[in-house]
Amino acid sequence: MHRENWSRNLLGAVAVLLCSSAGAQTRGRTDGPENSEFGRGGYEAPGAAGPFSLEADWGASVQGSGTSTGSPLFAGLTLSYWASDWFLLDVTGNYLWNNRNIDALIGPRCRTATYPVSFSLGLKAGVMFLANPPGSGLPPAARFGLAPQVGADILLSRHLYLGLNYAIDIPVGDGDISHRIFLSVGYRF
Repeated sequence: MHRENWSRNLLGAVAVLLCSSAGAQTRGRTDGPENSEFGRGGYEAPGAAGPFSLEADWGASVQGSGTSTGSPLFAGLTLSYWASDWFLLDVTGNYLWNNRNIDALIGPRCRTATYPVSFSLGLKAGVMFLANPPGSGLPPAARFGLAPQVGADILLSRHLYLGLNYAIDIPVGDGDISHRIFLSVGYRF
């Protein structure tokens, strides 16, 4: 009887050892440096995508003095580097039809890291090419300008977002202030 218990115990121990050595992938750890958990069952933040985005901007542009030589519309493109979900560096180019100005701006934008709706506040600076009156024959005057911006965006899918923004174009020195209210459609990659 004693011999029988011994053989059952040995058989049970061998079965347990065989089952515990079954070839399964190890889960890995997630307490290392950021992005070190690829392929090991790590996690991903909601809505996370790549560090760059490209957005098309369009909307209304109204001059502060009320004088306008064209349609009160503008269009532009913005390329952004997402250092995190709350800090971006934007490079923007715009064309304003109402005064035929061209803006080339760069600057930071801070967002609330909320999901799926975020609010933002930014300040861009750069060159504003102010058009001279038609028929004057003079090239556009280049001025340093500031463009504070406030807005909100909503994440439509993992990579696609839609924004509503307001910005003021302030050429330093002479030139007329422009107010821009616009929509943005962006793709993050």
